Amino acid sequence: MQHGPATSTPCPGLSPSRCDLSRPYLQRGRSSLPLNILLALILLICALAVVTARHKVRTLFIQLQAVEKQQRDLETEWGRLLLEQGTLSKLNLVERQAEKELNMVVPLPGQTVILKPEIKAPKQP
Repeated sequence: MQHGPATSTPCPGLSPSRCDLSRPYLQRGRSSLPLNILLALILLICALAVVTARHKVRTLFIQLQAVEKQQRDLETEWGRLLLEQGTLSKLNLVERQAEKELNMVVPLPGQTVILKPEIKAPKQP
C-alpha cells in the first residue's frame, strides 16, 4: 500500500493518447462532428422557417391593407346610399302628401305641356 498523495488522471479510464485536453471538440474519445452537423441542419431549418414566416406576414399585411381600403370604400358608398335613400324617401313622402291632402296627381304624358322660355335681347342704352 502506498501512503502518498493520490494522483488523479484528467480522464479516468482512457489512455493518455485518447485523453487530450487541448482538443475540446473531442469528448471521451468521440468526435462531435455528427452533433455539429445536426445542429447546423436545425439552425438552417429554423432560419428557413423564419424567412417563410416573415414572407407570409408581409403577404398577409398587404392583403389586410387591401381589405381595409375596400372597407373604407364600402363605408363611403354606404353613407352615400343612405343620403340618397333619405332624399328619395322625402320626395316620396311629399308626393304622397300632395296626392292625399291636395288631391294632386301626376299628369299623363298627353297632359304635359313644355314651355320654352323667350330669349330677350339685352336692352342697349
